[in-house]
Amino acid sequence: MQNQTEQAQKKRVLVGSPVHQKPRILEEFLNSLKQLDRESLSLNFFFVDDNRSESSSQLLEEFAKEIEGVSIQKSKRDDQYVCNEQTHIWQEHLIWKVAAFKDLMIQKSREGGYDYLFLVDSDLLLNPQTLEHLIGTGKEIISEIYWTSWQLNAPKLPQVWVSDFYTLYRKERGEQLSEEEAARRQAQFINQLQQPGVYEVGGLGACTLISHKALLAGVSFQEIKNISFRGEDRHFCIRAAALGFSLFVDTHYPAYHIYRESDLEGVGEFQQKNGLKSLKASQSVLEPAARAEAESRNNRGEGKRKPVLSLCAIVKNERENLPRCLASAKPYVDEMVVVDTGSEDGTPEIAAQYGAKVGYFEWCDDFAAARNYALSLVSGDWILVLDADEELVVESDKFWEEITAQPEVIAYSLIRTEAKDTADMTELHAIRLFRNIPEISYTGRFYEQVKYEAKYISKERVSSLESLRLLHYGNTQENLQQKNINRNIPILERARQEEGISLLLLYCLAGMYGATQQAEKAQECYAEAFDRLMPNLMDGKPPEEFGFIPSLIFILGVQSVEEEDYETARLLCQRGLEWCPNFPPLNYLAGATIRALGFPLGAMAYFENCLKLGREGSYYKGEPFDGSYMTTYPACDMGSAYMNMGRWQEAAAAFDLALSFDANCTVAQQKLEEVRILLTAVNKKKTSAELPNFAE
Repeated sequence: MQNQTEQAQKKRVLVGSPVHQKPRILEEFLNSLKQLDRESLSLNFFFVDDNRSESSSQLLEEFAKEIEGVSIQKSKRDDQYVCNEQTHIWQEHLIWKVAAFKDLMIQKSREGGYDYLFLVDSDLLLNPQTLEHLIGTGKEIISEIYWTSWQLNAPKLPQVWVSDFYTLYRKERGEQLSEEEAARRQAQFINQLQQPGVYEVGGLGACTLISHKALLAGVSFQEIKNISFRGEDRHFCIRAAALGFSLFVDTHYPAYHIYRESDLEGVGEFQQKNGLKSLKASQSVLEPAARAEAESRNNRGEGKRKPVLSLCAIVKNERENLPRCLASAKPYVDEMVVVDTGSEDGTPEIAAQYGAKVGYFEWCDDFAAARNYALSLVSGDWILVLDADEELVVESDKFWEEITAQPEVIAYSLIRTEAKDTADMTELHAIRLFRNIPEISYTGRFYEQVKYEAKYISKERVSSLESLRLLHYGNTQENLQQKNINRNIPILERARQEEGISLLLLYCLAGMYGATQQAEKAQECYAEAFDRLMPNLMDGKPPEEFGFIPSLIFILGVQSVEEEDYETARLLCQRGLEWCPNFPPLNYLAGATIRALGFPLGAMAYFENCLKLGREGSYYKGEPFDGSYMTTYPACDMGSAYMNMGRWQEAAAAFDLALSFDANCTVAQQKLEEVRILLTAVNKKKTSAELPNFAE
């Protein structure tokens, strides 16, 4: 009777953990769970077995045999989660898979009437007093702290934060801080967490106690659709705060995080300091050979220099291009990683011949997913991304000195030029070199973009690097047509039907339809793009994803002029130049529109600005465009405008300028001949009033 009364007085706690773990790390985690103090607690355990390793699943089953109150639910998913000595790679679908597992644990806890749910990641070791102490704080939601080097050899940081995605300092809303002040406040926050205590925070996770009250109130890890932060814990914290719950961290009994297999070296020291019994080899359910392999893994590669610069590429059927690409980069990189997405022409074998580490990715119509998988295989500090049809051109061997001279920069844009004649297109500036940190990844199923914490990298953290350039050989027109028809258009149309596509991708789709002679479908896309752009045109705010918006506006403006819809053309030019005043095609379009309306003098300023942008090189470099909009086109239109005004000498000078840019410009040649005839007539007549009117 007394035992039943004591049991009834104990707090009932469900310990929940989604498990996708390496065996050696998992058995240390389970060993620490066995030793949790439970004098005042009644513990049950609920694991979601998401393991790909049979040894890990076996460890969970052995734990259930040894400990009462253990439930294991098998996951029906078979996803590959990549973690290595450098970092862990979280693809978007994996995040929300784990979120669903945690919400299942919340559901189990509610249905079971538990006083608390303790969610703990399977790579943590706990002090035996952790649970009883957390409950003793009386907080509704509280985490035990742990510290991790999120990047290899970086300072250890906590798994809790103050605000936003991972801000580690306090500031008032709207307060502007210098870098020095932000660093000072971050150090203050870090120092506070190193002192034993209980502190309120803005975000937490991975080792969290949640009370019955909070569970009933509706806390959840479900995605909040209008929040862009990645990570299910952030969505949990935002929802909890909205429900009125403060978040706390306890720092009395820090957990130990086995983030990397090399962190296993610190397990013994943690166990000794925290009164934990170590896991003896005789207690392990792993086969001796498997255990020996796990224990020796940390010693592999000793004496080898860690790669500093890694080449990373995704490829498919690139046997013609890949040798040139790898040969150009090999002398300058420490590692080459090539991920094949389904080649049938021996491309992977070619990559291996050049010494590349070859990976394989099952194609799923998602370029960002393939890119991110390739990034997960890289071990260098910096990543250089090349396509197989590109060649690395090193202008200076001192490029590494340029990179290391700017410690605040996390990404560099490189200039890509075309190896084949593509008229007068300007260079493409693209981020192709960046630090190997988990915050940087690719987003976008098509036309994938490099982003930091799912947002465009701020200008302050991106620089240009002119000592490295890319030479693009590209596809033949026939191959490009086939790719558009068989791959690119189907990918975008499926995405368009299933979840919708961005304005940028809609613009790309329109261009692909145009390039494959499907004019009607192209025009449908442009019409839809115009409708989606209209709210921005009316309120004057540029779209957040600016990308190729200047080119889109230019194309829509040209169509409006061709339809003699000058009011729409004027609006497009006005907004386009407000948003991107140094984009030459838009300046040219504005001038051409004004001239068509009968105001040649007013058009001059726009044509002059086109030429000025070309001379100074101050034009918009966010996308390539026909360089003739900075040379031949405006010069030629200036000549025609001068003819409209009867200013023949200026007209002749303008056409001469156009021919200096392009000696074969037939319009300039014809117009200049007309002007010369007129000038000859001027010399023969005493007054210009008798001149014939040859102006357009």
